[in-house]
Amino acid sequence: RVYVTVDLEPSYALGSSTKGLARFASRPPSFLQLREDFKRLGADPGVAGVILRAPTLSMGLASSGDLGALIDGLRAANTHVVVHAEMATTAGLHALSRADDVVLTPAGRFYSFGLRFDQLFAKDLLERVGVKAQFIHIGPFKTATHRFHKQRPTAAQELMMRGLHAELMDVVTDSLGARDGSSQERARDALANAPLDADAATRYGLATGSAYYPELPRWIARVAGLTPASASGAEDPP
Repeated sequence: RVYVTVDLEPSYALGSSTKGLARFASRPPSFLQLREDFKRLGADPGVAGVILRAPTLSMGLASSGDLGALIDGLRAANTHVVVHAEMATTAGLHALSRADDVVLTPAGRFYSFGLRFDQLFAKDLLERVGVKAQFIHIGPFKTATHRFHKQRPTAAQELMMRGLHAELMDVVTDSLGARDGSSQERARDALANAPLDADAATRYGLATGSAYYPELPRWIARVAGLTPASASGAEDPP
């Protein structure tokens, strides 16, 4: 049985269009294709595990949650999932922490500072170019157009954004804390002390250990109790 290496893309489109000239264009893998690849890997009795080589993931929390669900599916199929990362942000860790083992390269860092929301208001800018936005405002919590006719967030908008931020932080810290059975508080402490090197990430439970990619077969052999030969068969996904 072998370990198969999958190089993750920074982000994935939901699906690739095959209409018109798009069918002749070079397209990156889609999320749907990744899902099918994971299903085949999980169903293949010859695959003992999957190594996910992860660059800096640039996807949002919703997409990273979907990627985490795919990793859960592999693990449910009794496939050992090992992530090898050079660095990761908060959204990336939200997905990658679902693996059995997260191995950070010795020179790597986890740049996980929590979540931040940015809100831009263009009222003054529009007035300078002679544009005045006109909308029908139907309620204090209908704030989609505020960016065009307000200079700052209203009290209702701040209330909504603070509530959304708190809920998303709970989602992230629950995910990170569940990795090693620790608490939300420990996960929040890890985010507060970022960036984390490999040793710090391991102490906080966000990583299992550190190794360079060529060292992974021996690292896996030691962790999974395999011989180096049986852990060295890295292939492309079927």
